[in-house]
Amino acid sequence: MLSDPIEIDVSPDDRVLVLEKERVVEFDYFGSYVRSVGEGILQGARGFAATEKGILVVSADQLWSFTREGALRWTIERRSLGPLAISQFSDVAPGSDALYILTSTRVLVVAAEP
Repeated sequence: MLSDPIEIDVSPDDRVLVLEKERVVEFDYFGSYVRSVGEGILQGARGFAATEKGILVVSADQLWSFTREGALRWTIERRSLGPLAISQFSDVAPGSDALYILTSTRVLVVAAEP
């Protein structure tokens, strides 16, 4: 079922999420497969976070936001952040009023998730 898992997280409603390079695999509380999120969209994922609104995933050059149901909500490309984002993205963490994107050289603070 899994192929080369990168990271694990648990959502606020106890869904177990496993990040792979091209998808997030969702399991229920008992470890039974539920679905995959981001297949055909994600490429080279590096980090992710489960939030009340859904799932955030980063690759070196992009941040994706998916709903709790797995639909793509929005994306942010690294180049759209201008000179702030000269380094590749590594991970993401949601805060109460901002998103924190870890790069290889700094932490970027981006306005709250829409």
